[in-house]
Amino acid sequence: MKNAYSYIIAAMALLLLASGCRKKEIGDFSPLYQSIDVKFFKDNNTSSAIALFYKGGAGGNKAYFLDRNLIQLNGVTDSGINNNTPDFFRWSFAGQPDMTFTLKKENSTVVNKVLRSDIKDFDIEIDSFFSVNDTIKAKWIGPDLEDGETVGISFNRESDSSGLWSGISGEATGRYFVLKYSETKMFHPGVYHVAAARIKRMPLQQNDGGAGGNITVSLYVNKTVVIR
Repeated sequence: MKNAYSYIIAAMALLLLASGCRKKEIGDFSPLYQSIDVKFFKDNNTSSAIALFYKGGAGGNKAYFLDRNLIQLNGVTDSGINNNTPDFFRWSFAGQPDMTFTLKKENSTVVNKVLRSDIKDFDIEIDSFFSVNDTIKAKWIGPDLEDGETVGISFNRESDSSGLWSGISGEATGRYFVLKYSETKMFHPGVYHVAAARIKRMPLQQNDGGAGGNITVSLYVNKTVVIR
């Protein structure tokens, strides 16, 4: 009986040791490349954020976190939408708050911030109706673009059940998006949701062991047009 108890205790010790080693493998031994994507939605005053981490650099393997509390945004663990994918973190907020991302490692804490003021104001002017043969033209409004900024536009047909973009995406030339017939001839008559964004790429404020990373922050506006 004594030997049986000894075997049980030894087995439990091995399990605890294995569990401890498994946790330490999750991002602690490698510097992590941080990829942070923040979106502010102007029309409904909401925001979202996504964070991904790669071991050693941009080309490394994804880092997996069994303890999701190691990654927080404004002191909050991710929304739990993707708990089945432990490499992927997502948050959603009412409002457009400044955001502080915290990566907790075994011997350090890495902090990066995205402020609402990091992305300037943005809007578009576009007609409400177009013919399938028309050139579609939209003007974007806001302060001039800064280094690292672009603006883009996309069209999604309302009746598409797939949720995929039906049409084309493009960047502006100067202050205008101009989509000629050669680009829009694939459009079918219908109601289209137009999403336009001001997009900015920024450096991290804090690296993890020199692994690097990037921050993308965007401001989205939405319009509706009818193509006849």
